[in-house]
Amino acid sequence: MRIIVNSLPKSGTHLLGRLTDLLGFSEYTPGLTGALLREIERNPFSRWSKRRRKAPELSDFGLPIDLDIPGNWVRKDWLHNFLNQIPNGYYITAHLPYNVDLSNFLVANGFRIIFISRDPRDVLISYINFQKKREDYPFHEYFNSVDKRQQIQGVINGLVKGNTVLSPFSCRLERAIGWLKDENTLALRFEDVIGDSGHGDDAKQDAAVRRVTDWCGIETSEEKIKEISSHIFDRQAETFHKGTIGQWRHFFDDKSLDDLMDCCGDLIKEYGYM
Repeated sequence: MRIIVNSLPKSGTHLLGRLTDLLGFSEYTPGLTGALLREIERNPFSRWSKRRRKAPELSDFGLPIDLDIPGNWVRKDWLHNFLNQIPNGYYITAHLPYNVDLSNFLVANGFRIIFISRDPRDVLISYINFQKKREDYPFHEYFNSVDKRQQIQGVINGLVKGNTVLSPFSCRLERAIGWLKDENTLALRFEDVIGDSGHGDDAKQDAAVRRVTDWCGIETSEEKIKEISSHIFDRQAETFHKGTIGQWRHFFDDKSLDDLMDCCGDLIKEYGYM
């Protein structure tokens, strides 16, 4: 069995990956994201993929995998060959836009899809904090050179630097939301997976782990479920900042929150966070 650990960036990708690790799966890299199609310094795979793909004009021949650039498609044969490299017992992280043909394609190639969502207000500030602390990331300088309100506006409006594109926040939310109701996908919430250590609830965490084991057809005891739950929260993870629920309440001022709600309020409600 192979698993797609899918999310909007900064929604709990590594939290879900940690859970999958604890179930005995290993991570395969590189992840399945739009970065595969772009020539950026952090992507040694991009040159390989660029030579072997041709952006198709018709969905009959290609599929979208780029959350930020909708026109970035890959041929189905390219994607099949890429996925076929991943051995059984492995998972791959992904930040994929929703597309029903893509969902069906992943399942047809032998993958179980799990999508984790998070309160978009927390997603926004987590993205800012991550870029601020990582000097090798493209928007590090920007987020460290402007005030908090400008940081928020940068994510809301979108940013571009070289070949790296951050789409407007509403576009990112809209492109990923379809995974929540996709029949091929197990949809989880960050707030349920994080547990008491992240200001969540241990009972909900146990239930989330059980949903994953059931989805993957893994038989396990309640004792094992609780043992896995107790090790999910990982402060040593590379992308860890605070890893807790509701940090947005300490970050937004009234004006910035109003700006966010004006452009994304309906989507935040659709994600189930109002």
